[in-house]
Amino acid sequence: MILQNVKVYHDYCVYGHLDYAVRYCPDKNYQFIYQDYADLIEEILKTIIEDGKGIEVNTGGYKYGLGYPNPHPDILKRYLELGGEILTIGSDGHCPEHMAYDFPKLRELLTSLGFRFYTIFQNQSPEFIEL
Repeated sequence: MILQNVKVYHDYCVYGHLDYAVRYCPDKNYQFIYQDYADLIEEILKTIIEDGKGIEVNTGGYKYGLGYPNPHPDILKRYLELGGEILTIGSDGHCPEHMAYDFPKLRELLTSLGFRFYTIFQNQSPEFIEL
């Protein structure tokens, strides 16, 4: 469904919750393995990048006990390898104590993967800010 969305709809800046299904999987012992979905994820990422769009990374995964943000670090790494630069950050915060949840941990992860910037938007134009 995500692939269809990004192929036909172009009026967005950033695709959020790319791997949201991992967070809500009924099997709490499920371990996401990038290689199981690599072909599909790569096509999604390439489509997003070619369309000049970005992805959101958020710390909700930390908050919900996954041990990593959403999307998974393997997806983030591949996004960067494919040339993806537009990356917004969020916390999926729906209450004050969850705003900017674990952002220092996210900064550390992103820089370890090779990201140097995150993105904000002004009038739908990306502005890059150093991590």
